[in-house]
Amino acid sequence: MNKCFWGAVLVTLALGAFASADTLATIEHHFVDESIDFYDVPLLVEPLGGGPPDEYADAGIGLISGSGLATDPLITAIVPGTVYSGHTVNPPFSSMPPPGQMVDIYINLATSGDTVQALGSVVVFTLDLTPFSAGDSFPLTHWFPPQLTQQGGAPVPIQAVDGSITITPEPGTLVLSTIGLLFGLAWMGRRRKSNA
Repeated sequence: MNKCFWGAVLVTLALGAFASADTLATIEHHFVDESIDFYDVPLLVEPLGGGPPDEYADAGIGLISGSGLATDPLITAIVPGTVYSGHTVNPPFSSMPPPGQMVDIYINLATSGDTVQALGSVVVFTLDLTPFSAGDSFPLTHWFPPQLTQQGGAPVPIQAVDGSITITPEPGTLVLSTIGLLFGLAWMGRRRKSNA
């Protein structure tokens, strides 16, 4: 077999690998100042492995705030993300609507034959952090992997990565605590010297 044949085989395999690239869906880890009452969390999608983004028509997503308990942060709102800019979606798009700790989201494009690229945020959900304070931390998880469906019904291969939210002290509080600690250490140092 000649070099041209093997060259064509390699090009075909490479194109096939890019065309079937998996999509990574990530919630990420968020550190939020305790002075913030409501915080928007995007569910991000991007190609896994450097290929071009997959295109899809419909999305199904299940999200859990914390462990789904009544004491965990409430999801108070959901809006379509940046991947839908310039496209129209069919409302309503949630079968388990907020407020709640668990939501089911289904986003269908309104125009027949329309698709979007899996690159950007699919949805943005808002968390109510009013009852929580610095040091509180909660997982943010998929309770089923996101389901992106191409035109014709073929699923987009998905790898889902969960995230979390951690409440941090206000910057002013942190600065005051640090100053207080430094003064405390300086005072202890002086006291030791005077006792020596």
